[in-house]
Amino acid sequence: PSMVISTFVRVLVALDVGYAPRHEPLDRIPQQTHTHSLSLTHSYTLKMHRRCGTDDRMSWSSVLSQPAGVAFDIERAHLYVADSHNHRVQIRSAHDLSFIRMFGDRSSTLPRFNTPYGVAIDQRNARLVVADTFGDRVQIFTIDSYSLVLAIVADGSGAIKLNRPDGVVIDHSRDRLIISDTGNHRLVIVSITNESYSIVKCIGSLGARAGEFNAPRGIAIDTHRDRLIVADCNNHRIQVLSANDGSFLFEFGGYGGAPEQLSSPRGVCVDNLGRIVVADSFHFRLQAYTPDGQLISSYYSQPHAPFGVAFDTTRGEFAYTARDQLHRIAANEWLPDTLVRRWRVDLHRCAPECIRRVVLAVTMLRSIALWSNLSLLPNELLFEIFQYLEVSSEGVVV
Repeated sequence: PSMVISTFVRVLVALDVGYAPRHEPLDRIPQQTHTHSLSLTHSYTLKMHRRCGTDDRMSWSSVLSQPAGVAFDIERAHLYVADSHNHRVQIRSAHDLSFIRMFGDRSSTLPRFNTPYGVAIDQRNARLVVADTFGDRVQIFTIDSYSLVLAIVADGSGAIKLNRPDGVVIDHSRDRLIISDTGNHRLVIVSITNESYSIVKCIGSLGARAGEFNAPRGIAIDTHRDRLIVADCNNHRIQVLSANDGSFLFEFGGYGGAPEQLSSPRGVCVDNLGRIVVADSFHFRLQAYTPDGQLISSYYSQPHAPFGVAFDTTRGEFAYTARDQLHRIAANEWLPDTLVRRWRVDLHRCAPECIRRVVLAVTMLRSIALWSNLSLLPNELLFEIFQYLEVSSEGVVV
């Protein structure tokens, strides 16, 4: 296998595609609670907007200012970022975090946002959900044209009004949208039908007891266990509820400096094995827990506090925001066995264009060079090499 891989890497160099394995130096590996290796595969440092001419490499369109929630669109290989202080949403490539486009602002034009914090993807209906936090509403757009479908502000009577909504998540099994109504210290369950909505129920109230909240922020759903995972920010804990009726199941975390404790958790997501990953903001780290709330490991993001976090089920990677930065880390390097690499005929869609060109070239060479090692290279191994190169490469934009 080493001979085959070395042959493949020589082909990469010959084709000048710019993909060669690179590893993090030891002094750049973040602090961790366990001894397994941890590497940062992609880190984009996006500087604050400067006056024209101070940095010709950076376009204002791609600059981030206090990004918050993030969400992967696995069908289109996009990553959506709530660019909160720029009052817009950015769309980036899930392959390498490169900028694709942005939409929205704070002006009178549409779509209009006022400090959006949360984003979610409705894959089934091809819609983007945005928690327009300081606009006190949740807006829903089509993914293809980003045209507004509807805005959720209150129920029909006006008795239930959103107040600084922060997190949003889709419950596809019940065709519902769950909103963390942060300013009202509760969750709001919304049923959406075509271009109309109705509020089904509210869960929780201000307090510190089981099922009560103090400024709930990020929210995620564990579809396999039918659970809601809520970052109960000012109670410094994670609450796990039944996705069916919102009843309290258990909690973990709690304020303090112990490894398993939390300080103002803001973002939360669930990976493909049901592990719960929390943006433990004021401890400057990501925390990974088992599905029942036992600490697995910590990933330190110092000197900046992480805000939003999302898991890419296709690539087995986490994306998270911290201050004016967007990061991507290979989950399999941090949490072993995150991605089971099973070959699928449609998995080539996940590869960057340069890797696809290399695989095509090697496939053509293999078909005519029957006497060489290339003829022994199956598609499965090509995919494994692609995964290795993706995990081991590093890109930085400053």
